[in-house]
Parts: sequence; C-alpha cells; structure tokens
Amino acid sequence: MLRRVFFLIVAGAFSLFPLTLVAEANPKKSPNIIIFVSDDQHLADMEGVMPQTIDRIFKKGVTFENAFVTTPWCCPSRASIFTGKYAYKHGVKGNRNPLREKTITHRLKAAGYYTGIIGKYLNSWKGTHRKEFDFWRVFAHGNASYTEPRFNENGVWKGYDMHIVDLYKRYMKEFFQATVETEQPFLLFFTPNIPHRPAIPEKKYEKLFEGEKLYRAKNQECAFQEGKPDWVQNVECFVPGKKKKKRPLERKGFQLRQRQALRSLDDVIGEALDMIRAAGEYENTAVFFISDNGMLRGSFGGLQGKPFPYEDAIHVPFGFRYPPLTEKLTDRKAHPIVANIDIPATAYDLAGVTAPPSIDGRSLLPLVQDSQIPWRDHLLYEGFATKASDKLKRPSFAGIRTLDFALIISQRDRPELYDMKRDSLQTKNIIFTESEQAKRLFRLLSSYRPETASTEWIANPSYRAALGLP
Repeated sequence: MLRRVFFLIVAGAFSLFPLTLVAEANPKKSPNIIIFVSDDQHLADMEGVMPQTIDRIFKKGVTFENAFVTTPWCCPSRASIFTGKYAYKHGVKGNRNPLREKTITHRLKAAGYYTGIIGKYLNSWKGTHRKEFDFWRVFAHGNASYTEPRFNENGVWKGYDMHIVDLYKRYMKEFFQATVETEQPFLLFFTPNIPHRPAIPEKKYEKLFEGEKLYRAKNQECAFQEGKPDWVQNVECFVPGKKKKKRPLERKGFQLRQRQALRSLDDVIGEALDMIRAAGEYENTAVFFISDNGMLRGSFGGLQGKPFPYEDAIHVPFGFRYPPLTEKLTDRKAHPIVANIDIPATAYDLAGVTAPPSIDGRSLLPLVQDSQIPWRDHLLYEGFATKASDKLKRPSFAGIRTLDFALIISQRDRPELYDMKRDSLQTKNIIFTESEQAKRLFRLLSSYRPETASTEWIANPSYRAALGLP
C-alpha cells in the first residue's frame, strides 16, 4: 500500500475550491472510468469550442470519426449508454419512458466499484436517489435552471443561488474527495445539462465567440425537401426575404450561447482531469466523452432539433482516452462505425466484468489497439413516435447506417436511401436508382426490426418493390 497525497490547487476561476486530501491507494486496483455526456451538442460545436477536452481526451486518446447515437433523443440515448442496448430492446422509446433494466452501474457496483453521477439521469426520472449510485447529485427530469439549480444530493433536495457550472465544480470536488477515502476504483457519469436549451453562459463567457462565424447547415434550401417523406415536406419551408419565419437555429443568440456554455463545460472537464492527475490516478483512469445526440439546425428547409433520422442528429463527437492503451498510439483517429451502445461494453472490458450477453454494443478496446481488426460494417438507428415527440407528426423510423450508405424507413411514409460518400448532406433520395443497395440494407434492418417489413410500415407497392418486398 502506498501513501498518496492528493493536493489540488485550482487557479483563477477554480480557486473557490482548494482541496488537500490524504488517502491510501491500491496500485493494483481496476481502472477508474469517467463517462462525460454533453446534452444536445452539435458536432460542429467541438473544435475551437472545447480546447481542453480536445487536447486532453481526443488528441491524447482516440477520436472516433464515425460515431453515432442509435436513437437521437435524450432519454433513449442515455438509456442505451447505461445498458449497451438498442432502444427497441431496453424499451425507453421517448423521454417519458422509465428504464426498468439493470445497468452497467448495478454491475460495476456489485464488482466493487464506487459509483457516482453528477447532472442528468433520465428525463423520465423525478430525481430521487437511486441506490445503485453511491454518490448522487442529480436534478429532476431532463433539465435544470442554469442560475438557480436544484439538485438531489443522496436523497436530500437542495437549491442554490449560483451558476450551475460552479455547482458542478463543487460536486466534482466532493466526488473525488469521496473516492480517495476508499480503496475502490470508481465509475463516474458526469452528465450536465450543457448545452441544452436555454444554454445560459457564465458571465465571464458572455462575450466569447461574438463576431465569429457560426455553423450554417448547407442543406437548408427548400429544394432539398424533394424526395423526402411527406412529414418533412410538410415542414413550412424558410424562404429568404419573408419576415414570417426566421432562419431556423441560425438564431445566432442560441447557437452562440450553446458555445459559450460549452466553454464552461470544458473548464469543468479540465478541472476533473487535474484532480485525477493530482490524485495519482491519471494513468489508471479511462475517460469517455460523447454527446447524447446532435441537433438539426434548419436542414431541408427548416428542420430543427434532435429526434430525426438525419446526420446532424445522429452523428456525434466521441473521444476516448486510457493511457495504457492510447498513450503511444501513432494514429489517433479511428474510422470504423462506433456508437453510444459501445460505452458499456468497453467499460465492462476495462473492469474485467463479463458483459451481459443481451447487449448490442462492442468493446472498443480491441479497435483502439488495432484499427484494422474486423469490425461492424453497419449500425441500426431508430426513433419512435410519441405524444411528446414533436409537433411535426413525425412517424416512427428505423434505419441502417454503413460507411457508404444510409437507409431510412419512416412508418407509412416514403423510404430513403443516401449515398453518404457522394451526398453527405442527404439531399438526393436514391431509393429507386440504387435498388440493390436498398434491398441489402433493408434485409439487415428487418433482421433487427422484422415489423418494418409489414404493410403497416410499408404499404405502397412501389416502395415495397424497391426494398425487395412482395
């Protein structure tokens, strides 16, 4: 046993929370695991916005260039991160559905891990303490006030008159203080509501990024509704010059606030990594960073938001760093298809815990060590129509994503196929001109979701023929 002095001095904005701790550590313990999950972060709001996260996780670890969420909606996506399963299996199909299965937290706690969560659990949860978490700092349901946050702290509700970022810093300090008082490895989910609407930045960042060019979807024109399902074509299209409707989510105020809030999240992540290093645990800690979903910002004439089967919603930032595996890598970008469902499988592998055979994800550790190993060549993604889904009457959808193609089946609506190498903006539906690809991908889809082959899903004879159905 080694005597460890955990001494943290946080300069500048972090000087409110100095920390001096002494604890015993077991140098042979299993790896610690931290899973950072941002909330509604667009892929474009990473580079230049979160420098510490990029430098210390993505560039010192692995950047997964083709990372996706299997259901682009907060609660289903987070349930997949907890279980490693597709939504049609774990049953959380919308933000109001509870998760009734055991998760990675239950299993790693049983294996001797100290478990914690700071931020958001699931939209369907009222915020009260869940016993599989030793350390619980969670707000109710899907969002919290940025300036007057109220959290449940291991069973006790407390409200604060401070910016939520300062509270996250305090909770992070409390968590690491608790971990050095035990010999257990830890599992921490840090799941803030940043940059979820309304994305109110700290005062020190209120002027950050002003005047800089913001993201603008290149597929916003009304003409790109052509070939889309009826529910997309029914979206009131933005027409330049009309005062009736602002250009969707080029609403600079919101996008700017999201970036400003993300800089604060970057600070918290940097502080957490400093704490790990000060504790002597840097080399023994695996770190994930992912967003629970992306966001459409005006694609196809006006679509904005997340529960959609298109690239801006499902393609997310995803980085992983674990020094024993990633420190000496020469190629830090991985191009195979990975997903949120792979996080639990990887964490089980790190912890030496047998993963449940029912999970759909795969451990990323072999891929990190050898990017040429055989890997999945496709991924299922899906969405479910619910009363609270949106105002567009969007139907349920299911699709298959490969590196080259994306198939989308919207229930009782027009199917779509896109060549992702030639048409990454998904502007030209080639469902009838690439029928062999459509049939191949549909066979894969129906192996997961057999009901998609029914006439309840696809009744139009021409659509059925294009997909190889009688």
